[in-house]
Amino acid sequence: MFTSDVHPDSAPDPVSQLEIRKYRNASKIPPGIYQNFDLHLGDKIFVQVNNDDLYLTNDYKKLQHAQINEKAYLGVGGVCIPFIGLDSRRQSCFRNWFIPSASYRFSVTSDHVDVSLIKKDLSLDEYTHLMYDRVIENLKSIYSQHDRVYLHYSGGIDSLVCLSFILKLGLQKRTTLLYFTNLPEISNQHIPESSFLQPAKKQAIDNLFADMADQMHSIILDCVTLSDFLHQLNHGTLVDILAYSTATMIQKYPDGAHIGGHLGNESLLHWHIYINDVLQAGQDIEQLKELCNEKTSYSRNHVLRNMLAMLSQKAPATLFQNFDLTCVDQTIDYKFCEQRLLPVMEFKHHSVVPRSSINSHGSVKFYTPLMDETTSELHRKLHWRDIDFRYLVDAKLARDVMKINVGNRLDQYVTSDGQDSDYWQMQSWSKSFMLSADKINPKLLHIPDNLCHDDNRVRWLNYGLKYVNTHGMSIKMLLALKTINHISKLCAGEFQYWTPNPGPKF
Repeated sequence: MFTSDVHPDSAPDPVSQLEIRKYRNASKIPPGIYQNFDLHLGDKIFVQVNNDDLYLTNDYKKLQHAQINEKAYLGVGGVCIPFIGLDSRRQSCFRNWFIPSASYRFSVTSDHVDVSLIKKDLSLDEYTHLMYDRVIENLKSIYSQHDRVYLHYSGGIDSLVCLSFILKLGLQKRTTLLYFTNLPEISNQHIPESSFLQPAKKQAIDNLFADMADQMHSIILDCVTLSDFLHQLNHGTLVDILAYSTATMIQKYPDGAHIGGHLGNESLLHWHIYINDVLQAGQDIEQLKELCNEKTSYSRNHVLRNMLAMLSQKAPATLFQNFDLTCVDQTIDYKFCEQRLLPVMEFKHHSVVPRSSINSHGSVKFYTPLMDETTSELHRKLHWRDIDFRYLVDAKLARDVMKINVGNRLDQYVTSDGQDSDYWQMQSWSKSFMLSADKINPKLLHIPDNLCHDDNRVRWLNYGLKYVNTHGMSIKMLLALKTINHISKLCAGEFQYWTPNPGPKF
């Protein structure tokens, strides 16, 4: 780990945008090449620009006196600490600091820092061949280390691509298809199906399982309930909560390795990386606007909307609209909240030893064979300007790869995107439920004092804490408390992210 002696609040607000040029090495970090990677949430380079001085650090202890960004208190909805946004202007949980995308490289000498971009020198054909071989290597490595593998099958394009590779390599008899839905739990009553799951998608999943019944090791249909989510909220890490369905299934089926797609992978072509490149190059977005009026066989309208929103330098409306903390200076009417929000009746908090974390060094492993540091680096070298937008909007590369693997065998199971993810369900729960104090881990009901907080957000949290024993607390507020306590532990050195491939990153 390198450190910085910078005074974190020395830069003006808002943050200066990083430019491709030479800066003074204000933080005096050791000479070398530094770069972020996509998979490592906890080992990110934080950057601060102040005139010609560039400050770099990846040491949370050096940042604990920087003011916390108010968006970090949202708790969920685009928040994945240390990030609080999705595009290339990656604001961090610390005000006045941002996190450059992995497209940037920093060449550091004792006195200066040269900022450059990864050279775009891969054609789509070259990238496809290199990526394809790497995914096969990843899967062979996973199966060589584990006798049984669970494929988290969501019905989405990423898990179909994973399945096509498994079928090509003849590994299906060692693979269990694991499908699970998110089911709200209200007063001991289960809603039969998630309201976010589209009927056509559910039918395609049922058809696939019927066709694959005799070919796989086994097929498991399960559900993730509000109780499972609350267990992660009370006992898990912030990462467990952000992927609470995955964490729950890993803990429930610990007798094998688990594999799945990668959030944001978008089927082998990252549209977030595309966004970075378009923003950096100032490319015209008219073609994207024209595509809005076209119909595609695999609907990815949410990708298109998010692209346009980010390219227009506006956060997607769906990203934060449900997590507006309103005017925190106004008195919160808890009696009104109590009337309109449903209490959770059939869940009790138990002070038990937490189940193993999704990110622990325990025996259960979760892999993302479609993405690792090698494929991430390949993405960054891809010459995006020569790629038709339809490769992103219609998942065309994923379709091409599946055809290479199994012909047209899986085409009938490709459906439009649904809204059955952890993120959407968390939005639903955070708007619908109040938890009574006896259902909350007391360790959550605490505002850490080792951080420089946003006054308005802390006022909002203190008001909720004042009434928790009489009126309970919303899940939204609990997620905010979980988030800032997570930042507090990182700054205190009490918690470290686990990374799949520990070792030098620079």
